[in-house]
Amino acid sequence: MGRVSVIMTSYNKPEYVGKAIQVVLDQTHADWELLLMDDHSDEATTRVIAPYLNDSRIRYVRSAPLSIEERASAVRYAVSINEAIGMATGDYLTSNQLFHKACCSRFVRVRLSPRNRRWYRTAGTWRTG
Repeated sequence: MGRVSVIMTSYNKPEYVGKAIQVVLDQTHADWELLLMDDHSDEATTRVIAPYLNDSRIRYVRSAPLSIEERASAVRYAVSINEAIGMATGDYLTSNQLFHKACCSRFVRVRLSPRNRRWYRTAGTWRTG
């Protein structure tokens, strides 16, 4: 049906990152890859991430540490997203927001429907054309 590349950014959110990874693991559509772009999180966050890295579908990229001044002057989120887009191997691309377990399956099924040959989503609105 098609591989879905899921991009997730992470920075010092140990209470959320494990749940977010698990949502991707629980997808009913099995052909996915998770590009986990970590902005040099603290040890608590990396401890939560570590057990998930045994899954070959998860690609983990941890950025180099930055000083407070460097972090304040950089748009790290955008840099991480752009890097992940370049690494993605899927036919479809999405960001991870705690979504329903059938989200990827539905996404691919709708995309392959003859009615939806050309469509895209911007700011929460589905558009065709």
